[in-house]
Amino acid sequence: MAKQLSRLEIRACFDQSIGRKQPIVIADAGMGITAKFAEAGGADMISIDLAGLFRVDAVSSIAAIMPYAGANETVLGRAKKIMPHIRNVPVCVGISASDPTIDPGYLLETLRQMGVSAIANSPSIGYYINRERNDFEDAGMGVVREAEVLKQAQEMGFFTIGYAYDLSGARLMGWAGLDAMVCDFRVTEGGAIGFESAYTLNEAIALTNQFAEAADAEKQSMFVLIHGGPVTSAEATRRFYRETPAVGILGGSIIERLPVEDAIREATRKFKATTIKSR
Repeated sequence: MAKQLSRLEIRACFDQSIGRKQPIVIADAGMGITAKFAEAGGADMISIDLAGLFRVDAVSSIAAIMPYAGANETVLGRAKKIMPHIRNVPVCVGISASDPTIDPGYLLETLRQMGVSAIANSPSIGYYINRERNDFEDAGMGVVREAEVLKQAQEMGFFTIGYAYDLSGARLMGWAGLDAMVCDFRVTEGGAIGFESAYTLNEAIALTNQFAEAADAEKQSMFVLIHGGPVTSAEATRRFYRETPAVGILGGSIIERLPVEDAIREATRKFKATTIKSR
């Protein structure tokens, strides 16, 4: 079963990794085999959220922000199946924190009893912009609500991870005083799905610096992580580590989808390319 750690213990582990000049790697897993081998590869934490569950069903993880599944009920059920495959690293569960029908305290207590160590606001209303976002905020179902629930989770002893898609979201993550902020550049580019990134690598780097400044990340001792968009390889991350305060990644498609697309296709092709005796 996953190793349950307090937020202070996780912060200490992350600081040790940074002290060794190794980036933090959080692997977002939609199935047990991903979690098992991401841990074997050295992941510092396993994340389980609705996006990953869609991803392993060959559906774009963007579906997580649509009303296609009950986010919290679905992720709780899936976490129970994935967590037994994790041995020595903590687990983060992404919740729909803006859901007005939940009792956050009850949900968080349920997650703690399951052995979960960290909480993230995933899926997030932050993905929406303009009028749609304003409507959610006005109704009390926006990123402000997410930040409040994450703050509550931290007070309960959870390590907290806040996704930020824009400057206002980053400011809210800073207001909440979270342990980590994910600078999210939206859907990961490339692969069989063929998405184009919403941002160039240079734009994503600039945004990371802007988000970190808006959240006052350095003063908050907040771990800055990156995800999505043009972040598709270890090589791409090196520029972020040189040019921004980022110290790691939260990887979904780059760990669970992109590496296996070609591998499965090639393995199948090789088996099909063998010959048999004609009947």
